[in-house]
Amino acid sequence: MLAGVAIGAIAVQGLHAQGAKLKAYVISENEILDASAQAAYLPTARKLIAEAHGRALRTAAGRVVQIEGGAPPKGAALTEWDSADDAVAFYKSKAWADLAPQRDKAVKVVRRRSREIAPRPLAAVTDQEAAHVGGLPSCVDSTARSEGPNMWPLRNVGP
Repeated sequence: MLAGVAIGAIAVQGLHAQGAKLKAYVISENEILDASAQAAYLPTARKLIAEAHGRALRTAAGRVVQIEGGAPPKGAALTEWDSADDAVAFYKSKAWADLAPQRDKAVKVVRRRSREIAPRPLAAVTDQEAAHVGGLPSCVDSTARSEGPNMWPLRNVGP
């Protein structure tokens, strides 16, 4: 387990050293002001996001469930971006600013932030992880074990 953490830390350092951009997720906490205005606004907003290479994760109608801490937001939206820089550039763009009058009728944005996510390097899959997901994934070489009796190595699945 400790070896996996070390490999992950090395991989992330390697990504930073190579100048690789980490994916980013924008979390928008909001309150719906007018459901019909939101229904008209969302297709335009999603189109603009897609044109800027963002991926709206379609969470606008999903439940927000309190787990810990203070009161949860009334609504939340998640958007995936290739980098935090791409996300910030979009939300500061003229196209997004031009949509403000329509957005302001539909939703009140309480808070919007971006979070970079480092990829999780998978050197191997443990028996426990395999059991959790219902068996070994197809990328695992089930004919060999490595790094001890409870580890399954990954196959070479491409470049």
